[in-house]
Amino acid sequence: MKDASGRVAVLNNLGNIQSSLGKPLNAVELYDKALTSAQEKGDPTEEVNVLGNLGGAYRELGAYQRALNCLNKGLEISEQSQDRAAECQVLLNLANVHSDLEQDDQAIDCYERCLAIAREIKDPLTESEALCDLAATLVYLKQIPEAMQCYEASLKVCQRIGNAYTAAVVYKNLSDIATFNGQPNAAEEFRQEALKLARELELPFAKEWEKSGVIKTKRGCSPFSLFLKLVGKG
Repeated sequence: MKDASGRVAVLNNLGNIQSSLGKPLNAVELYDKALTSAQEKGDPTEEVNVLGNLGGAYRELGAYQRALNCLNKGLEISEQSQDRAAECQVLLNLANVHSDLEQDDQAIDCYERCLAIAREIKDPLTESEALCDLAATLVYLKQIPEAMQCYEASLKVCQRIGNAYTAAVVYKNLSDIATFNGQPNAAEEFRQEALKLARELELPFAKEWEKSGVIKTKRGCSPFSLFLKLVGKG
């Protein structure tokens, strides 16, 4: 691995594999090595990419301050290099960490900045994901009408580009909201759409959706399930 770019890519990909296997500690070790190589090479794009992955691994470990440190550094580099695509992705990751920490104002600010860039650079995939995640945060804040608007907007983008994964999550949360609003027919229709996509994609939580209304997240349960508890309905 004499080639610096090759070394960064290999170490980064190995880190991704460890992360996908649920081994964030191993991933951190590999990402650290990839980051050192990227910094030695002086490639800001690769450095931001690795910092994003490293931040994600720290998030999985619950080391939120380290995650924020990595992501804020990545945001600084992406802004300096005027890499709008990288900046957009870092903002989405930052928003999710702030949401985990229940720093909702900061999360919403990052989601909105991410959405603005995603639309500017015509990145509908990130747009659909950011809309879905923003909606979840709005649910925590009991802003259900605003959350519905975001979910519906996300679903439209998902359907246009074929983002079935995010569409499945949106359908599931729309089902939960319809249940809360006393709309059982709509709730079941949304639930069936969610299950159909989850089964087609062989998502690991498809069976969980069949049994209960809970989607596991960093906060311990689905955003809407937590909302029900907050208002005394769950």
